Amino acid sequence: MRIVLVARDAGGVFQAGVQQGAREVLEADGLTLEVLDTPTGIEALAGATGVIALMNVLSAEDLLALDGQGIRLTLVSHSLPDGNLPAVMHDNRQGMGQLLAYLFADRGCTRPLLLGGEPTQLDAIEREAAFREDLMRRGIDPDSCAAVTGDFDPRVAAERFEAYLGQGTAFDSVIAADFLMAIAILPVLERHGLGHLPIAAFGDGPEAAAAGITTVAADVVELGRRAARQLLGQLPGRNPGRPLSGTTVLATELIRRSAPGTVEPLDDAGG
Repeated sequence: MRIVLVARDAGGVFQAGVQQGAREVLEADGLTLEVLDTPTGIEALAGATGVIALMNVLSAEDLLALDGQGIRLTLVSHSLPDGNLPAVMHDNRQGMGQLLAYLFADRGCTRPLLLGGEPTQLDAIEREAAFREDLMRRGIDPDSCAAVTGDFDPRVAAERFEAYLGQGTAFDSVIAADFLMAIAILPVLERHGLGHLPIAAFGDGPEAAAAGITTVAADVVELGRRAARQLLGQLPGRNPGRPLSGTTVLATELIRRSAPGTVEPLDDAGG
């Protein structure tokens, strides 16, 4: 039985975490996970029994074609508009709300800059939408707050953020759609005398703890576990052994940090 995980940049931190979780579940069931990095078409998936597709590495047309061939599918941080294919992702609305509440209530900020992800990727789309909606609920015009597209790429994020600083638009804090992008802009902030500004980000890891960045922890390994379980439930001979649908949404947790390597204790109302 051929089970394939399809990813773009399969060695990335997010992708590696999902692979780890999926392998744990599949290997416990006696199955092996094959990883395919950025396929140029679905021909490479011929003969697969099941596919875990990360983000938007496969187009909607490709996913529907695989589904039509009877290949079982589950999507990670991606979904199709009709919701007919099962998906698992983090609660981007909850996470953005937690980050903005931290910046506004705890840090007294009023003009956050959004360092966004890759514009066609669902996590990036949902996080930006939640950012704008939260600001509107606070009576703030979201168009008055700055935004920089970092493409979920630390190098790109640092370059574009530095270029943006030359425009002189005011902001008093930064929310990054990914913690690695947040870490990448720290030296840029320091060079421009802005190292004192609060910064918060999605995702978490030892790098974020060392940098003292407040995050919303999104368990990427658990994302992989859930995706693998969704797929196992669809495989031939399983119960129900038929395609699933809908999206499983995993909660996020706010982790406040005040200095590198330290975590502030949460009160009863904390994330």
